[in-house]
Amino acid sequence: MKKIVKTIIMILLMVAVGAVHAYGQWKQPVYDTTVDAAEYQNVGEISGTAKIEQEFTAEYDGMNGLFVRTSTWGRVNDSKMTYELVNIKDDSVIAEGVLKVSEVTDNDYKEITFPEVKESKGEEYRFTIAADGINNGEGISIFTTKKAESAEVLKVSGKEQDQALVMKVQAKEFNWEDFIVLIGLQLYVVGFVKLLYRFLK
Repeated sequence: MKKIVKTIIMILLMVAVGAVHAYGQWKQPVYDTTVDAAEYQNVGEISGTAKIEQEFTAEYDGMNGLFVRTSTWGRVNDSKMTYELVNIKDDSVIAEGVLKVSEVTDNDYKEITFPEVKESKGEEYRFTIAADGINNGEGISIFTTKKAESAEVLKVSGKEQDQALVMKVQAKEFNWEDFIVLIGLQLYVVGFVKLLYRFLK
């Protein structure tokens, strides 16, 4: 009886550990993460009438943020850019707002958060960032590199580019694949320890 109780407790603990690990914030890159950061390019200065548009397909439900890697060239000023995220299917606005150049860090990810979109998986979205009349020499840029499969069209001031923004889509979801892998790993470790114990005994 004690052995059965111990086994049940062990199983419950394994499930609990797996569940805690699997439910969390997941980041989906829309760019090829195998490319070295030293090889990144950029969209050029976002100033004047410049407008950047990145389309992508969300891989998780619960989308609630974007992380965009920026280049400031050391510039710090109060110039502003506007951003907008829309669902391409019905053109509904998911998020919109203003970014100041002074709020952006060079060679780092700028986080843009918004209310959770529960059923975002498989949906196509367009993220747009535009210069709000920023003077030349006062704007910043966004890094680009090779596309990931989830990346769709990237346009820089209306011209299509064969690249993608260095951008990650954040989502809060229970990741079943990760849960199953972790449970399998725990079972493997437990089995290995038992086998080793028997061998040494």
